Amino acid sequence: GRKIELGEHHAALQRQRDKLRDSHERAKLAKRRYIVEPVFGWIKQQLGFRRHAVFGLEGAQTEWSLIAAVYNLRYLDPVGNGYGTFGNKSRERIDHFRASFRVAEFHFRQRV
Repeated sequence: GRKIELGEHHAALQRQRDKLRDSHERAKLAKRRYIVEPVFGWIKQQLGFRRHAVFGLEGAQTEWSLIAAVYNLRYLDPVGNGYGTFGNKSRERIDHFRASFRVAEFHFRQRV
């Protein structure tokens, strides 16, 4: 007779299928489209980040922290004209963040 083997992720796949059958769970999963996915899309498209450039968990965590910082710092300068919507009061703070990011990026690139 024929032999059917289940993959190692079969249980997880079955749980996901069960979630999609339940309308309440399907609604919860649909929210992810508006909450999480745009962040990953921006990171992939705008930053061009597709894979980690370092080895090991510590390096990957450091790299991801830098990417998250870039994503969060863009709110300081949403217009892209230098000082965003915070006005000149925040000029020194924003300049400090930019300088800190450049230093962090330099050190990160030295490790790669």
